[in-house]
Amino acid sequence: MLAALTRPVGLLGRAAIAPFAGATAIASLVGATATAAFGQRPASQALVIRETFRQVRATGIATLPSILQMGFLVGLIAAAQVISLLAGFTGTNRVWGILVLLIFREVAPLMTAIIVAGRAGTVVAADLANMGASEELEALETMGISPLHYAALPRMVGLFLATNALSFYFVVAALAGAALASRIALSLSLGNFLESILRSVETRDLAIFMAKAATFALLISAVAVRQGLAVKRSRREVPLAVSRATFQSLAVCLIANTLFSLLVYLRLGHIFYLFK
Repeated sequence: MLAALTRPVGLLGRAAIAPFAGATAIASLVGATATAAFGQRPASQALVIRETFRQVRATGIATLPSILQMGFLVGLIAAAQVISLLAGFTGTNRVWGILVLLIFREVAPLMTAIIVAGRAGTVVAADLANMGASEELEALETMGISPLHYAALPRMVGLFLATNALSFYFVVAALAGAALASRIALSLSLGNFLESILRSVETRDLAIFMAKAATFALLISAVAVRQGLAVKRSRREVPLAVSRATFQSLAVCLIANTLFSLLVYLRLGHIFYLFK
């Protein structure tokens, strides 16, 4: 009877601790991978650098079309709604400030993270999981090669760099969609639209955008690599690892975005005014 009563409490406790345990595991993996990066011979370093750039190209090229399509549609929809709701009441000056806030601070980093987690993150997790299931990682260890250095590091760094670049392309595509909406609704030329946007963009907007993009990129790459390396010898674990990588990447990015919102908008937002 007592066990039946305490079981829900135990489940709630484990659920509360799980995010912190996951964060600790991610931080440990990032630290171990960074340590492995500086403990190899120069020839091995050159091989890892080439593999890293190959990962950047593969990830970026595979995901860029989705980023451009989604960015353009999101920018078009956001601008159309903001213009229709506010242009008649507050004038167009307020419209550009809200568009900058939506695109730079919120939509671009988070939407890019969601797309990358669903496409590139799953590829990285599946790749490493298949290497573990086929005992390739174990063979590397047998030959004295660190799997973290040869397999994990290029994929983690490549996915991190590609995600940051894709966030920038999402902004460009979203602004293109917003420009089209402004042309249709306000008969605004492209030059006037860009001038209005540039006047509205502040240094703290760019700082928040870059901080979010870098944080989400690090979290997605670390989670994907961690879940991929968790697979040892059974190929049945590969789909589970990919599913866990996708879900956990989205979860940690949403949690990080919530923390950013609390930091910027509720409690410590005055810190970013130092960038003005």
